[in-house]
Amino acid sequence: MFSVLNLALSILVCILVGCSDETEVGSLVNHTLWEYVPLENDPYSAFATEESSCPEGGYKVEGEGSDQILEIDTGICNFVTLEQPLPRSLKAGDTLEWSLWHLTLVYLEPAEAYVAMTIGDELLWERTMPIPSPAAAYSQELTAPMAFDAGEPIRIHLHNHGNNSWRFHKLAVVE
Repeated sequence: MFSVLNLALSILVCILVGCSDETEVGSLVNHTLWEYVPLENDPYSAFATEESSCPEGGYKVEGEGSDQILEIDTGICNFVTLEQPLPRSLKAGDTLEWSLWHLTLVYLEPAEAYVAMTIGDELLWERTMPIPSPAAAYSQELTAPMAFDAGEPIRIHLHNHGNNSWRFHKLAVVE
């Protein structure tokens, strides 16, 4: 009898409030939560060189609310991986939006820049850009290739030659 009553109450709640297995839409990152990943724990450490460094001041948060961005100045910080925990679970197939941009990429000689975004150990987006390159923006819808548990690390990685400026705007679940 008790289980029938619980089932009836659950159905009533679903009718009144709505039942959904949809992932909550909205931002998955808070730029103030990014933490530096030391080289000995960095999954991208194989890309590091003797010149790789990211002292304090190489990246910072600018703006507020939905206008907040993470800026990485590669004149100071030419190799960095930052992470923060995924605030909620994602389902395989969830639609995500990722956006970042960079100003004109320059260096004394031809080179490359590499940027990547992962959740856990799963690569969701990466790009290698030639240097020199004009300024560019990247806003892309991605599909979560698998389910991710809350707390999995979201990581962004950048290595770049030259005094360049990168801005990461968002990673969000969209409808």
